[in-house]
This record gives sequence, structure tokens and C-alpha cells, in this order.
Amino acid sequence: GAKAGNRATQEVWHAPAVGSGGSANWTMSAANSLPVAVERHTMVAVPTSDGYGELWVYGGKTGVQEATGDLLVLRMGAGVDPSSATWQVVDRFVNGSNATNGTSAAGAPQPNPRWGHGMALVGGTHLCLFGGQGPWGVLYNDVWCWVIDGDEWKEIESVSSVEPVARYNVGVAGAASDLWGFGGGAGA
Repeated sequence: GAKAGNRATQEVWHAPAVGSGGSANWTMSAANSLPVAVERHTMVAVPTSDGYGELWVYGGKTGVQEATGDLLVLRMGAGVDPSSATWQVVDRFVNGSNATNGTSAAGAPQPNPRWGHGMALVGGTHLCLFGGQGPWGVLYNDVWCWVIDGDEWKEIESVSSVEPVARYNVGVAGAASDLWGFGGGAGA
């Protein structure tokens, strides 16, 4: 996903970066296009035991004041031609409730649709997101983690007397079992 002119795209691009001798040849993988055009979403690579890995995408802006709460995965495995891999909807948020057609339970708790959030792999087992913006300027400072092997969202409740203010366009990273956040916009 990206923005071309004034519209979001479904494009997925690839370039070998390590071991390429300092140069990269970008190629667009039309077969791996996202199922919906989005911008301001997050994408995280998750290593797998076969060494190929998975790409996980959450959320994003789909229109002027529209966001998605979809969680998608592109699995690249041994013996899988990357051009034939397709995105799977793991979790779908529709009209204020979990209406998944993926692997999680319908009606289960999950984060509100958003864009400009940060997401990182934490502990090798959880995809954790923080912050973001929803339609009509709603800002979030919540933390939600997708349990990869459990197929469910868990909200991480803050027990701090001091916590970050709600923000969007925030950078996050996972280190061991911790989620780190930096920057972002805290105003409308």
C-alpha cells in the first residue's frame, strides 16, 4: 500500500537489501497485492522456523475518514513460489465488532480500526500495536497484542500512573518482551 497521487494503492514491492553488494533492484509483485487499498498502515516481518517468514499487515486508512481493522498475513514458506502466495484475512473488524472470516473468533475483543499506529514483533510471539488515529480525529494510546499462535487479540491494560498521551504516526519497536514507542503527533 502507498499513495499514488491522491489515492491509496494495493501495491507490494520487493528488493533484496542484504547481500546485494550495495545495490537493489525493486520489483512490484502484482500477485501479492493487498486485498484492499490502504495507506498509513503497518507491516511487520515475522521469522518462521523454515527461514522464509511471514508478512503481517494491520489497519490503515481506506478513505477520507475511513479506517480498516483488518489483520492480514502473507505466508512465504519452503516450496511456496512467492508470486503464488496470497494474503489471508486473519481478523476483520466491521461496524464496531469482530466479524472475522479468518481464524479468530467472531465477537472477540479487538482494537478499533486506525491508521498512523505503530506495530512491532515482541517476544517473537506477539504483534503489538500502539496508538494511531481513527476517523474524525479520534486518537488512541492503547496497546493491543495479537497472539500469533493463539489467534486472538489481547489488550494490555496500563497500570502506570504516567502513560503516553494518545498519538498517531508513532514509531514502535520490540526488544525482547518490551514494546518501545517514540515520537508521533499528539494533536489534531
